[in-house]
Amino acid sequence: MQFFQVVTNCSTNSGNFSASANIEKIYQIISITLLSINSFANCFALHIFSKFLWHMPILMNQILARFSFIELIFQMTLLLFYLVEYMKIDEYIISSRFVNPGIMDALFRCIYLFSVGFLIARNSWIILLAFHRFECICYPLRTKRYVTSANINFYFFGIVSFAILIAFPRMFEQTYTYCLQTGDVVNVSEALSNVYQYRIVYLNVFVFLIQIGIPLLSVNILSILMLRKIRQSLTFRRTSAAPNQKKKSFAADKLVVALCITFFTFEMPSFFSKLFHNSHIISNDKIIYHLTFIANISIYIDSSMNLLIYLVSNRIFRGAVLQQISKVSHKKTVSTTKYLTIAKKEEKQFISPLSENNIQMKTNDILVTEIDME
Repeated sequence: MQFFQVVTNCSTNSGNFSASANIEKIYQIISITLLSINSFANCFALHIFSKFLWHMPILMNQILARFSFIELIFQMTLLLFYLVEYMKIDEYIISSRFVNPGIMDALFRCIYLFSVGFLIARNSWIILLAFHRFECICYPLRTKRYVTSANINFYFFGIVSFAILIAFPRMFEQTYTYCLQTGDVVNVSEALSNVYQYRIVYLNVFVFLIQIGIPLLSVNILSILMLRKIRQSLTFRRTSAAPNQKKKSFAADKLVVALCITFFTFEMPSFFSKLFHNSHIISNDKIIYHLTFIANISIYIDSSMNLLIYLVSNRIFRGAVLQQISKVSHKKTVSTTKYLTIAKKEEKQFISPLSENNIQMKTNDILVTEIDME
C-alpha cells in the first residue's frame, strides 16, 4: 500500500470541503498561541520539579511531574505540526527538493503519531491522578495503595507505551499526493480509513472509548464519589470542626469541584465531535470542521486549566515557583531550602477533612503527609 505520491501535474482535488484561507489562518493562530503558552508553562513546571522538588518523596509531586512531561510532548508535537502548516515549511522543502519527500512524509506521520499517542496517554494519566485522589480522600487510612511511589514509573512507561501502540495505525490512515513544483498537497485519499473493519472496530469503538469515552466517564464517576464522601464528612464534622479546619476543608472541596467541572466541560466537545464524526450523524463537512476546531481548542484550554488546578494549587510547587520568581527579579528572599522546608511543614498541617478524625495517633502522621498534596 502506497502512503504518499509525488506528481508534476498539480491539479487540486477539491471534492471535499475546504475551509477558507482566512478562517483556517485564524484557527491556526489561535492554536499556535495556546499551544505555545501551554508548552512554555509545562517546560517551566518540569524545571521546577527537576530543580527543587525531585528530592522530596511526595507521590503527588511525582505524578504531576510525569503529567507535565506528557502534556509537554503532546503540546510540542501539535505546535510543531501547526507551525509547519502555518509557515508552509513542507511546501518549501518539497519544492526546493531539500529533503526526499518520503523522509518528510514519514517525519510528519511520526509527529502525528506522537500527538495522538500522547493525547491518549494524557487522558489515561488523568484517570490515574483522579484515582490517586480517590484513594486518598475515600480511603485515607488504607495500608495497601494501588498508586505508590514504588510503581509510579511502571504506570508511566506502561501508559505511554500502550498509548503509542494504540495510536500507531493512525499513521497510515491516508495517502497524500504532493506537487513537486509548489510543494502543495494536491490530493488526500483514504488508505486504512477505507477499510470497513478498521473504521468500525478501531476508530468508532476502540479509539473512541480509550481516547475520550473511558477517561471522561472514569474521572467524573471518581469525582462524584469524592464529592459524596467529602459531603458526608463535612456533615459529620460541621459542629465540631475548628474555624481554620473548616477553611481548609472548603479549599479541598473547591479543588475537587474544579477538577470535575473543568474536565467535564472542556472534554465534552471532543466527545461529541468524535461521536458525530465517527457515526456520521452529521454529514455536513463544514459543521464537522468547526466542531473539530472547537474540540481541539477546548482540549488546549483544559491543559491550561490543569496547570492552574494541579500545579498552582500544590503548596510545595507554589512555594518553589515564588522562590524562582524572586530569584529572577533579584529580590531578597529566604534560601530555597528553607522556603521549601516551611512549605513542606505547612503541607503536613493541611489535613484532609476525611482523615482528621483518625490522625490523633502519631503513627498516622506519615500517612497524612501522603494524603494531602494540594
